[in-house]
Order: sequence, then structure tokens, then C-alpha cells
Amino acid sequence: AISTVYQNAERLFEQLKKVKKLFREHVLLGTVDLEAVVHDSLTEVHQWEANFKMVKAKGKEVSSIDNFIKVDCISVSTAPIKATIEDHLQRLGDLLTSSLKKASQDHIQNVEQFLNGAFEKLEMKPESIDEIGQANHFYQEMR
Repeated sequence: AISTVYQNAERLFEQLKKVKKLFREHVLLGTVDLEAVVHDSLTEVHQWEANFKMVKAKGKEVSSIDNFIKVDCISVSTAPIKATIEDHLQRLGDLLTSSLKKASQDHIQNVEQFLNGAFEKLEMKPESIDEIGQANHFYQEMR
């Protein structure tokens, strides 16, 4: 009698562990430094695009999870874990947006610096053979 209770309890806890494992991949975002990962990993536009799509897809996936999972005689509420996952995804989305904005601003600044330097050199009027050679060299570098 008592051994049957223990066996049933053991089986029930094993089933609950399986439910817990269902959410393991979803909560990984909370275990890493997202800012560092986003900053170190994303350098190309297609990388941001892929990550924005992934965030959107994971958001849909999370919203499709049932609010309760029934395991034998126990109902497990998924609302807290869903809220946590949604918060992680929102934070990742915000970090993606801010890092893309910063990368764009840095790129624009580099282009502006190049253009300002180029205009400066193009406005110079060479007066000697050396200056003509320097202007020609600069022209070759710009191409």
C-alpha cells in the first residue's frame, strides 16, 4: 500500500520533470548576458534580420503554449514561465533595436568622416608638382 503510493509519487515527479524540460530552451535567454552576446555577435544586417524574425517566431510559439498543463492529478500553471519568457524576448528585441541603431549611427559617422576628409582634400588646389602627386595619390585611394 505505502510502496504503491511512493511508486505513483515517483512516476508523477518524473512526469513533472518532463514538463520542466519543455521550458528549458525558452529560459536560456535569462542565463546569459544578452547585451554582450548581441554586441559581440551582430555585425551584418542579415544577422539582425534573422534575430528579429527569431524573436517574433519565439513570441508566437510562447503564446501558443497552454496556460495549464495537466499531469495526472496536478495542474501546472504556465503563466509565470510564459511571462518570464515574454520578458526575455522583449528585452532581446529591445537590445537588437538599440544595437542596430548604434551600429547604423557608427556607420553613418564613419561615412561622414570619410566624406569630410575627401571634400577637404578635393577642395585643395595643388600648386606644386608634389601637391599634384599627393592629390593624384589621394584620388587613387578614394577609388
